[in-house]
Amino acid sequence: MTDFSSALILHNYPQSPVAEKVRVAFGIKGLTWHHVEIPRLPPKENLVKLTGGYRRTPVAQIGAD
Repeated sequence: MTDFSSALILHNYPQSPVAEKVRVAFGIKGLTWHHVEIPRLPPKENLVKLTGGYRRTPVAQIGAD
C-alpha cells in the first residue's frame, strides 16, 4: 500500500510543456509521484477549489497540502 500522506501529486495535462519539464525534473531526482490529469481549458472547478483560486498549471501537491 502506498502512503499518500507524503506523496507528490502533480496536477497537469499531458500537452503542457511546463508540466513536461516538471515530470523530467521529478524523474532526474528519482522522486515518487502521482499524476492527476486536469482539463486543458477552463472550467477547472476541482483545481480552483484545491488551490484557492490559482488556475495555472502544473500544480504540485504534497499530501493534503
